This record gives sequence, structure tokens and C-alpha cells, in this order.
Amino acid sequence: MGEIPPIRISNAPTSRLQRGFTLLEIIVVLVIIGIMVSFAVLQFGDEGEKQLKEETRRLELLVKLAREESILESSDYAIDFWQGGYSFYTLDEDEGKWGEITDDPTLRPREIPEYIELSIELEDQLIILEMEPPEKPQIFLLSSGEMTPFLLQLSVQDRDGLPKEISFDQLGRLNYEEQPD
Repeated sequence: MGEIPPIRISNAPTSRLQRGFTLLEIIVVLVIIGIMVSFAVLQFGDEGEKQLKEETRRLELLVKLAREESILESSDYAIDFWQGGYSFYTLDEDEGKWGEITDDPTLRPREIPEYIELSIELEDQLIILEMEPPEKPQIFLLSSGEMTPFLLQLSVQDRDGLPKEISFDQLGRLNYEEQPD
């Protein structure tokens, strides 16, 4: 009869697929993830500052435009601000009420990004802005060319950067102060 060959048990190491990952491979993956996260954070920071500059410039130009239109049309305008945006108003002289401008593509109500915070000073007094539009406008642009002097600050939430400022005097002149970019 034939002899049954003995069963041989190997002490050879298991294949690479069954061992898992080496410490070096795990470190490389963590470094790659860290680099990707840092690029995402830097991109948001740059985007936030860029958006802040754009929003500041847009608002500055819209206030100038609304003031000029109020003079040209001999109609009083107004602006209200809240944490979510701002709206322009015109005075309906027949009813004596402020009506929001919604049909003008330039002076339409505007929303601002959630991460931009607004604060406004009127007559050296800080006005706390709510999350919803106020009941009545805060800034008045009169047909005579006069307006409510104000200082508006725009800043990125949870950032230590300097806020951007827009300041107009009673005659509608923009007060420029040197601000670092």
C-alpha cells in the first residue's frame, strides 16, 4: 500500500495582503489628509476676506447710487441693515410710508453671506442689528442731498482680521480712512 505523505504546516510569514498597513503607509496618508485640510482652510480664509472686500465695495457704491437717485428724482430714500443683509426704501409721499424697493435690479434687497457680520454706529451710538429686518429704516437719504451720517463695519465671523468700514457724513461724503488690505 502506498504511504500517505505527511501534512506539512508552514511557518512562512503570511502574505502582505493579510498583514494590514505599515506605520509608514499610515503616516503618509495622514500627511496627505493634513495638507488637503490646510489648503481647504486657507482657501476659505482667502475667500472670506475677498468676499468681505467685494461686499464692502458693493455697499459703498449702492449707498452713493441711492443718494444720487434721491437727489435726481427729488425723492427720499432710506436703508435698513440687519445681520442677514440690507434693503433700500423709498418714501411714498401719498401714504407717508416707507416702501421697500423690490423692482429695481440695482437697489433690490440684498443678502450677505452668513459669515459676514455687520455693525452700525449712528451718532456715535452702536446699534445692535437683529437677524431679521428692522421695522423702520436706520439711514435716510434725503432729496436735498443730506443723509444720516453713519459708520458701518463689516467683518468675518470668528476671525481676528480688521473689519472693513464704510463711513458717510451728513453731506453724503464718504469718509476714507486708511485700512490695510
